Amino acid sequence: MEDGDYSIGGVKGTASQIKVTFVEPAGSMTNKLFPSGSRQEYLTIHSDLGDITVKVSMIDAANPFVFVDAASMPQMWHSLDRNDPTALELVEQIRCAAAVKMGLATDTSSARLVRGTPKIAALLPPKNHNNSDVDKMPVDVQVISYSMGKMHPSFQLTGAVCLGAAVSIPGTIASDIANRSMLNTPPRSPSRHDVTLGEQRKIEQNVVIAHPSGKIEAEVCLTEAFDGGVSVEGVTVSRTARRLFEGNVLIPSRH
Repeated sequence: MEDGDYSIGGVKGTASQIKVTFVEPAGSMTNKLFPSGSRQEYLTIHSDLGDITVKVSMIDAANPFVFVDAASMPQMWHSLDRNDPTALELVEQIRCAAAVKMGLATDTSSARLVRGTPKIAALLPPKNHNNSDVDKMPVDVQVISYSMGKMHPSFQLTGAVCLGAAVSIPGTIASDIANRSMLNTPPRSPSRHDVTLGEQRKIEQNVVIAHPSGKIEAEVCLTEAFDGGVSVEGVTVSRTARRLFEGNVLIPSRH
């Protein structure tokens, strides 16, 4: 059944909703949820603009991502167009430094040769808190993602899986930004449920992510042990059923 009223930000039209769950997505390429061993840290790069230090969370769930707290980016990045070559070069240098830190490259030069891994995105608090549409689907975090050296027009599906998990894990910059946005928005129904089970707690959260073309939701289920260990059981995102092609087969009649 392809007909329906479900829509995806950045995709034209509506269709029927299909939920897709990424089961145990952690460590897709690095075998670790936190390849560097930290939930957040500072990353320093040496550029033509001088030494620049940004706050990041490097996470591997469905795809390795380096999430950068946009507030820690230099003023130059904020003032330039997102696709300005200088801004893009700065983002690429951060991505390459993170690749080395995550064990995905031996040095920044080799990291430049594999532009698709890891991926990189900047995180900001959501905008327009008083907008009626936002109130219907309160946003937890806003993202500006990049792909192959260019700004992504929306957000990668595996990025939504990774960022959804990051928002749900205390101590990441994604979680910190989402918690700050909660303090600045009108009261709303909780999207997170925590249940303590023995020496661990189970966390279920519906994360709403805003990107340049709209929004995407991620339903996260994970467990966090009291010793700090985190296991992402699954992250569910939605796609739509769309007809790719149709055809007719002509069968000659028998006389």
